[in-house]
Amino acid sequence: MAPGFKTVSSIARGTFCAAFLCFAASAAAAATTAAAPVGPRTVNTPTFDNSALMPTLPQATTDVALQFVVKTGVTKNLSLLLLNEIKHDAAVQAAVARHGMTRVQNAVVKSIRIAQRDYADDWNSVLASIYREHMAANELADIIAKREASPHFIKLLDLQDKIATALTSRGEKIFSRARQDVMRRLVTELAS
Repeated sequence: MAPGFKTVSSIARGTFCAAFLCFAASAAAAATTAAAPVGPRTVNTPTFDNSALMPTLPQATTDVALQFVVKTGVTKNLSLLLLNEIKHDAAVQAAVARHGMTRVQNAVVKSIRIAQRDYADDWNSVLASIYREHMAANELADIIAKREASPHFIKLLDLQDKIATALTSRGEKIFSRARQDVMRRLVTELAS
């Protein structure tokens, strides 16, 4: 297990909420008005059309889960987890003493951004598989569209301990590799 990765469960719970509540992307589907046939007793009824988020099953849940991870910003928790881990590393603390906070901070941010980019696909796949196991495609699509106003949002919050636990075990290898890459880049960056 990577040093400090045991803390991912508690951090992951917090980073989900921070990433999710900050996302400002518009929903992929919007409320539309379904035109009913003209005639007696017909009414135009507003409905939520989430068909754009719901491809054919069984791929639907995987696709929607990936959309959920990206559109809600949950994918950013890799960066947040790495930052939380790296900032406490003894080598980073020693580098701050040698080079100053500004130089080290800039190097850390640059290295973490590269790791987030390099590991995004693998990390997103792990996250999507976890969300797919715990929530239905229509629930995830509804949260994408309605955010915290979705009736499924409470269920999602209730599942955070299980999701964080699953992320700790399934994401450990990706996290460890990303952390090693960040530290390797930092050593190179700060050696010059």
